[in-house]
Amino acid sequence: MKPEDYKCKAKCEKLCSLGHPCGAEHACHEPCPDCQTQVVKSLPCHPNHKATLACHDDGINYKCMEITEKELECGHKSEQECHADPKEIVCNELTLKKYPDCGHERYILCFLQTIMVCQKEACRREARRIRKTDE
Repeated sequence: MKPEDYKCKAKCEKLCSLGHPCGAEHACHEPCPDCQTQVVKSLPCHPNHKATLACHDDGINYKCMEITEKELECGHKSEQECHADPKEIVCNELTLKKYPDCGHERYILCFLQTIMVCQKEACRREARRIRKTDE
């Protein structure tokens, strides 16, 4: 047997790039799996957000549960889990809106503003009168 063909059968004693022992039960000549030692790491979403992850895990796919202030598409802010996508959050902020047709004002939930219909009795009577004349 040539020396270059020799494969060491001793238990692996290699260290990962951060100095953790391999821990896998394999022979010295075999490649080591990703390091599974659990370490506290800063997450990519925010340097102050931390999680306990396997040494090799970069945290890219980790769903950060820290509560942060998110700016929603409507411009309002909301306290949400860090991983939450602001585009998928329903805004429940109460806002004073003016009805474009009659000028009345009312507080409504922000996400409802696209389906605004005035509920004042005078406006409902006018809407019924218009519907009758259209028939």
